[in-house]
Amino acid sequence: LLIVITFNLPSLTFIDGDKKHEISLEKLQSYPQKQVETIREKNGKTNNETWSGVDLSNLLLKFQIEDFDQLRFTSEDNYQVRLSADEVAEYSPLIALRRNDEKLDETTLRLVVPQMRDMYWIQGIATITTEKQTEMPLPYSLLVAEQILEELELVVEPRPFKRIEGYYFVDLVAGVYPFLQGEFL
Repeated sequence: LLIVITFNLPSLTFIDGDKKHEISLEKLQSYPQKQVETIREKNGKTNNETWSGVDLSNLLLKFQIEDFDQLRFTSEDNYQVRLSADEVAEYSPLIALRRNDEKLDETTLRLVVPQMRDMYWIQGIATITTEKQTEMPLPYSLLVAEQILEELELVVEPRPFKRIEGYYFVDLVAGVYPFLQGEFL
């Protein structure tokens, strides 16, 4: 009888085209650490915090990742944010391993970009993927909006808006992209 036990060690995965690089949280902790102090307003409170971790630019250099238009950060729960190459260069984002001297684990590993809104501070980072703007495929069909709009009812002052007319997005795409219930584009 042979029993095989596998462990999923916490790691961060970089995907650059067809190359994949994994780095464990333990290894990340051995890299030179950088500290960043932030002051943020949240729910009427001022939060002064000290973050420490690895400069994202150093990790990109280590894995020789240079040619990208933007980076897509994806969390364990599939939340995604993107930073352009210019934002990465200008803002020097931090992969935070500690917050106020409290060690972060794989579910709280965090991207910290003090110059950007909190919505970019993705938590539980699983992958960082390079993206090129030229990768977007050409459209395979073009639709004339007039034909679609003729069949739809113009909505006047949809709640909670005032002095607005328009169409609901779901109505616009329903005839073009007949999704099953619960699917999203």
